[in-house]
Amino acid sequence: MTASLTTAARITIELSDDLLGIINKAPRRGLHLVSNARGKAFVKESFGNWFRDRCTGAGVTKSAYGLRKLSATLAAEGGAATHQLLAQYGWTNIATAEIYTKGVYRKRLGIEASRIVADQIGNIKFPHSNPDEGLIQMRGKSEKQNKNKS
Repeated sequence: MTASLTTAARITIELSDDLLGIINKAPRRGLHLVSNARGKAFVKESFGNWFRDRCTGAGVTKSAYGLRKLSATLAAEGGAATHQLLAQYGWTNIATAEIYTKGVYRKRLGIEASRIVADQIGNIKFPHSNPDEGLIQMRGKSEKQNKNKS
C-alpha cells in the first residue's frame, strides 16, 4: 500500500508474478526502483522528463502521463468501475475517473440496449392470423386490392 503523490489517498495495487520477478532481479539502492544519474530517487517532475527523453530516444511519442492515461483507459475498457479507478489511481474526485468510464459505459449500455430491443422485436406476437385483417381501408377497399389493380 502506498499514497498518491497528488492527493495523499492510500492506494493498493497488485503486481503480477512476472513483474515482481523483474523487480526482484533489478539492481537498486533503497526502496526506489528507478534512480537518477546520482543514484537517488527521482522527484515526480524529473522522472517525467527522464521518461519522456527515454521514450523519444526509443521513437515513442508518449510520456509517463500518457502511460498512466493508457492504463486507466485499458482498465475502464476492461470493465473497471468508476470507484475501482479511484482506488487504483488514488484519485479523490469522481469526475477524474469518469473521464475514462463515461464513454465506455455509454458504449456498453448502448450495445446492451440494442440487444434488449432486438430480443423484444423477436418476441412480438402478431395479432391477426388473416393476412388481410388489420390493413388500412382505402375508400372501401383494402390496400392489397388497390395494389392488385396497379
